[in-house]
Amino acid sequence: MRSMDFFDWQGAGGVNSGLLTRLGLVSGSAMYSRPESRLASQPTRFAAWLLGVVLLSSGAQAAAAPDGVVYTVVIEAMQFSPSHLEVKVGDTVIWKNRDPFPHTATSEKNGFDSKTIPADRTWKFVAKKPGTFPYLCTLHETMKGTLVVK
Repeated sequence: MRSMDFFDWQGAGGVNSGLLTRLGLVSGSAMYSRPESRLASQPTRFAAWLLGVVLLSSGAQAAAAPDGVVYTVVIEAMQFSPSHLEVKVGDTVIWKNRDPFPHTATSEKNGFDSKTIPADRTWKFVAKKPGTFPYLCTLHETMKGTLVVK
Protein backbone atom coordinates (compact mmCIF):
# COMPACT_ATOMS: atom_id res chain seq x y z
CA MET A 1 0.00 0.00 0.00
CA ARG A 2 1.35 3.44 -1.01
CA SER A 3 1.57 6.13 1.66
CA MET A 4 -0.50 9.29 1.10
CA ASP A 5 1.57 12.45 0.72
CA PHE A 6 0.47 16.06 1.09
CA PHE A 7 -0.46 16.51 -2.55
CA ASP A 8 -2.52 13.30 -2.65
CA TRP A 9 -4.44 14.56 0.39
CA GLN A 10 -5.24 17.83 -1.40
CA GLY A 11 -6.28 15.94 -4.50
CA ALA A 12 -8.64 13.87 -2.41
CA GLY A 13 -10.71 16.99 -1.77
CA GLY A 14 -8.80 18.46 1.17
CA VAL A 15 -9.48 21.94 2.47
CA ASN A 16 -6.93 23.57 0.17
CA SER A 17 -8.21 22.07 -3.08
CA GLY A 18 -11.19 24.42 -3.27
CA LEU A 19 -9.05 27.44 -2.42
CA LEU A 20 -6.49 26.65 -5.12
CA THR A 21 -9.28 26.10 -7.65
CA ARG A 22 -10.95 29.42 -6.77
CA LEU A 23 -7.62 31.24 -7.06
CA GLY A 24 -7.26 29.86 -10.58
CA LEU A 25 -4.10 27.93 -9.82
CA VAL A 26 -5.62 24.55 -10.66
CA SER A 27 -8.78 23.14 -12.10
CA GLY A 28 -10.63 19.88 -11.60
CA SER A 29 -8.31 17.01 -12.51
CA ALA A 30 -5.19 19.14 -12.05
CA MET A 31 -5.58 18.66 -8.31
CA TYR A 32 -4.56 15.03 -8.78
CA SER A 33 -1.26 15.88 -10.46
CA ARG A 34 2.03 16.66 -8.76
CA PRO A 35 2.73 20.34 -8.01
CA GLU A 36 5.59 20.57 -10.50
CA SER A 37 3.28 20.00 -13.45
CA ARG A 38 0.51 22.39 -12.45
CA LEU A 39 2.76 25.21 -11.20
CA ALA A 40 5.26 24.93 -14.04
CA SER A 41 2.46 25.43 -16.55
CA GLN A 42 1.26 28.59 -14.80
CA PRO A 43 4.35 30.35 -13.38
CA THR A 44 3.01 33.86 -13.92
CA ARG A 45 -0.28 33.15 -12.15
CA PHE A 46 1.48 31.49 -9.26
CA ALA A 47 3.98 34.36 -8.92
CA ALA A 48 1.13 36.88 -8.90
CA TRP A 49 -0.75 34.88 -6.30
CA LEU A 50 2.36 34.53 -4.12
CA LEU A 51 3.10 38.24 -4.39
CA GLY A 52 -0.49 39.02 -3.37
CA VAL A 53 -0.22 36.80 -0.31
CA VAL A 54 3.05 38.43 0.74
CA LEU A 55 1.71 41.96 0.24
CA LEU A 56 -1.51 41.27 2.10
CA SER A 57 0.27 39.70 5.03
CA SER A 58 2.88 42.44 5.36
CA GLY A 59 0.88 45.53 4.36
CA ALA A 60 -2.14 45.45 6.64
CA GLN A 61 -1.08 48.62 8.44
CA ALA A 62 -0.36 50.53 5.26
CA ALA A 63 -3.79 49.67 3.88
CA ALA A 64 -5.43 51.05 7.00
CA ALA A 65 -3.49 54.32 6.95
CA PRO A 66 -5.48 57.44 6.03
CA ASP A 67 -4.65 59.55 2.96
CA GLY A 68 -1.86 62.03 3.46
CA VAL A 69 1.52 61.86 5.12
CA VAL A 70 2.16 60.68 8.68
CA TYR A 71 4.54 62.74 10.84
CA THR A 72 5.83 61.91 14.32
CA VAL A 73 6.64 64.37 17.08
CA VAL A 74 8.69 62.69 19.80
CA ILE A 75 8.20 63.85 23.37
CA GLU A 76 11.45 63.16 25.19
CA ALA A 77 13.63 64.90 27.79
CA MET A 78 10.83 67.40 28.44
CA GLN A 79 10.67 68.72 24.87
CA PHE A 80 8.83 68.23 21.57
CA SER A 81 11.00 67.14 18.66
CA PRO A 82 10.65 68.66 16.17
CA SER A 83 9.31 71.69 17.99
CA HIS A 84 8.15 73.28 14.71
CA LEU A 85 6.34 71.13 12.13
CA GLU A 86 4.67 72.06 8.82
CA VAL A 87 2.04 69.70 7.38
CA LYS A 88 -0.81 69.81 4.86
CA VAL A 89 -4.52 69.44 5.46
CA GLY A 90 -5.22 65.71 5.61
CA ASP A 91 -1.82 64.79 7.05
CA THR A 92 -1.57 62.94 10.36
CA VAL A 93 0.64 63.96 13.26
CA ILE A 94 1.47 61.40 15.94
CA TRP A 95 2.88 62.53 19.26
CA LYS A 96 4.92 59.75 20.89
CA ASN A 97 5.70 60.13 24.59
CA ARG A 98 9.08 58.58 25.36
CA ASP A 99 9.36 60.20 28.79
CA PRO A 100 8.59 58.13 31.91
CA PHE A 101 5.74 60.47 32.87
CA PRO A 102 2.63 61.89 31.14
CA HIS A 103 2.45 64.92 28.85
CA THR A 104 -0.14 66.71 26.73
CA ALA A 105 -0.09 68.39 23.32
CA THR A 106 -2.63 71.18 23.66
CA SER A 107 -3.13 73.94 21.09
CA GLU A 108 -3.36 77.44 22.50
CA LYS A 109 -5.89 78.33 19.73
CA ASN A 110 -8.34 75.45 20.36
CA GLY A 111 -7.05 73.52 17.35
CA PHE A 112 -6.44 70.27 19.23
CA ASP A 113 -6.02 68.77 22.70
CA SER A 114 -4.49 65.37 23.30
CA LYS A 115 -5.56 65.20 26.92
CA THR A 116 -2.99 63.14 28.87
CA ILE A 117 -0.55 61.04 26.83
CA PRO A 118 0.81 58.40 29.25
CA ALA A 119 4.45 57.28 29.17
CA ASP A 120 5.31 55.10 26.14
CA ARG A 121 2.00 55.92 24.44
CA THR A 122 0.96 57.93 21.40
CA TRP A 123 -1.78 60.32 20.36
CA LYS A 124 -2.73 61.03 16.77
CA PHE A 125 -4.25 64.11 15.17
CA VAL A 126 -5.46 64.55 11.58
CA ALA A 127 -5.03 68.14 10.37
CA LYS A 128 -8.41 69.33 9.06
CA LYS A 129 -8.05 73.10 8.79
CA PRO A 130 -5.17 75.36 7.79
CA GLY A 131 -3.53 77.65 10.29
CA THR A 132 -0.68 78.09 12.73
CA PHE A 133 -1.22 76.30 16.02
CA PRO A 134 1.18 77.05 18.86
CA TYR A 135 0.85 74.26 21.44
CA LEU A 136 2.23 73.28 24.82
CA CYS A 137 2.17 70.58 27.43
CA THR A 138 -0.35 71.75 30.02
CA LEU A 139 1.45 69.66 32.68
CA HIS A 140 4.84 71.24 31.92
CA GLU A 141 4.20 74.69 30.43
CA THR A 142 7.82 75.30 29.44
CA MET A 143 7.38 72.60 26.77
CA LYS A 144 6.19 74.35 23.60
CA GLY A 145 5.85 73.63 19.91
CA THR A 146 4.19 74.91 16.76
CA LEU A 147 2.14 73.02 14.18
CA VAL A 148 1.59 74.81 10.86
CA VAL A 149 -1.13 73.34 8.64
CA LYS A 150 -1.10 74.52 5.00
